[in-house]
Amino acid sequence: MSLTPPLYARPHSATFAFRGFFFNFRNVLSNLSTLCFGIPLFSTSAAETIRNGKPAFFALRMVSAAEVLNNGMPKHTVDRLLKTFRKLKKNPRKMKVALWGLAYKGGVKDTRRSPSVDLLKIFQRSGVKVVAYDPFVEKIKVGSVQYLSTGSILDSVKGVDAVVIATNHAAFREVDLSDVKAQMNPDPILFDTRNLRTQKESEEAGFTYLATGRP
Repeated sequence: MSLTPPLYARPHSATFAFRGFFFNFRNVLSNLSTLCFGIPLFSTSAAETIRNGKPAFFALRMVSAAEVLNNGMPKHTVDRLLKTFRKLKKNPRKMKVALWGLAYKGGVKDTRRSPSVDLLKIFQRSGVKVVAYDPFVEKIKVGSVQYLSTGSILDSVKGVDAVVIATNHAAFREVDLSDVKAQMNPDPILFDTRNLRTQKESEEAGFTYLATGRP
């Protein structure tokens, strides 16, 4: 006679049973949400629903909180970069930054809702000169300033003091950082907001390394 409880005796069955319960429970909530509020609870329209001011379940508030956090990241990025300039005894208003990426995500040319737009606005207010490069975007206008993408990734870093990676294009993951550093001013900074490059490879190439989500 086995003393092993059924839950442990058949772990696969238990796992499938739990998954079935979760998905059924999720569907019940989603259907109830659709019935009461006119929107599915687990849907890609959740964030849009919040922006339009329609009622939603508490779970949708998580989307709203994430948006608030994301919207604040460009300012945090610029503030941290300027603080690092000062730490290196450099005047931020005399610095030149290469912004890698204008599209909202890698492999596309769409700049709508791109964090680079907010970054450029904040750099403008901070008096920092920016050179832009995006292999998919030729130009972008922010305020009264139009930024033209440079001809190549190495052209974008000639005589600059920092690189900010804002879009996860494959080219930014593959470029040799030693070649990049050779084109830049002394004591260069690499701020990787997409975590495409490691701290080890960046520092070995001679950069002061900053990254989103890392100290």
